This record gives sequence, C-alpha cells and structure tokens, in this order.
Amino acid sequence: MKQFNELVEKIKTWHIQKELGECFEKNITFVSFENNILQWKSIADGKCKKVLIQNWTLIQLYVQEIFGLETKIKNVK
Repeated sequence: MKQFNELVEKIKTWHIQKELGECFEKNITFVSFENNILQWKSIADGKCKKVLIQNWTLIQLYVQEIFGLETKIKNVK
C-alpha cells in the first residue's frame, strides 16, 4: 500500500536513529487499512522490539500524519 510505504520511508529517512528505520522495515508488515484502523504484523524481538517500543510515540505520530489523526494501530498475530 502506498501510504504504508510512505510511512516506512519517512521513518527510515527522517529519523536520526537509523536503527529505528531498519527495525521497522524488517519487522513490520502491512496487513490492511479500513475504517481508520491500520493493521500490521510485527515479528520484532530482542533489540528491535526494544527500539520500536522506545520510539512508539514517534511511530504513532507518523502514522497519524500519513493515515489521518483518527487512525488506530492494531498488531495482528
């Protein structure tokens, strides 16, 4: 999906912590976007999981900027 690709690129290129972009790109995959709910699947563990959790507020900000302010994120197992 174009918007999800935009999100990945924004995280990879804008954020000064290169590790965040790499972890996001390698571990988070798009599932769907309907009714303001962005569903993705995360396979992050160890260090990448910690990096993603530490930067959760920033990730949410980017999601809302690209997908809309009402967007909620749901991790699909």
